[in-house]
Amino acid sequence: MLLWKLARAGDEVTIQEEIEDSDAVARNLVNWKHHRKGTTPLMEAAACRCGEPAIVKLLAAGADVNDVDDTKLKNTALHYAAMTNRDATTTETLVDAGANIFAINRRGFTPLDVARQYRRKAVGAVLLEHMKVHCGWLYLRGKFRWKKRWAVVVACNKQRTSTELCIFHRQGDLRPEMVMLVDEAAQVKLIPSNDSYSWLQRDNAFVFDKPVMCHRVNGQKFTRSPICRKTMSLDNVQTMHIVFATDSYNNLAQWRRVLQSSNFRPRDSGSFQYRPPLYEAPNVLKVYD
Repeated sequence: MLLWKLARAGDEVTIQEEIEDSDAVARNLVNWKHHRKGTTPLMEAAACRCGEPAIVKLLAAGADVNDVDDTKLKNTALHYAAMTNRDATTTETLVDAGANIFAINRRGFTPLDVARQYRRKAVGAVLLEHMKVHCGWLYLRGKFRWKKRWAVVVACNKQRTSTELCIFHRQGDLRPEMVMLVDEAAQVKLIPSNDSYSWLQRDNAFVFDKPVMCHRVNGQKFTRSPICRKTMSLDNVQTMHIVFATDSYNNLAQWRRVLQSSNFRPRDSGSFQYRPPLYEAPNVLKVYD
């Protein structure tokens, strides 16, 4: 109980003294969970806005960086850090110690989702950097004009066999405008620039040969997890045929390599990785309140 309270206060000096006084106490209590709060000392230190030094001490004493709390949400220490910290120091320390950036709580949120929900821009930037597969500018064709948007392909698991395409209004934004799930069996098809409207003609344009599942981020209720599908607003998920374009053939080749299914073959196998259908997959599209 004392170690938990010290971690909650971010008192790394006294934590170190407690650990040095008794290795047995440290081993037994470093992962002890509060009988009401359900959190470990590491989770409390992660939630503390000045808790990074305490986190270092707890990790050195054997704290489990990927343990989940005993609340109904089942958050990890990284979820707590993403919730409360305005700087990324605590998050970086946890990630360097092996924290799972893809951990999903019972609401269906990863730490990145939590950082976006609580508008923790620095934390979100660090997590996105670790999850990023590819990024760059893309053009999306609207009814009357092309829109230039910053696009990031984000991994949804450690193996990077499941991804989502996040579309941001500008580079550096915390929340995406739209999140897309591209079928990994889809192939990129180049389309000619022969639109009847001259202002819609653009070179290096492409589409997918299968529809893209899209969710516009308008504050609708949403979750990734199938166990939380009651909160998922299916009315706002649309199947769309979207026309994309790049500003050069070289960029087109890069996006084509990243987005189509040949990029997701296992390194030691010629077979494709299987992705479950959209609403049965463990990682789906997301929207933030």
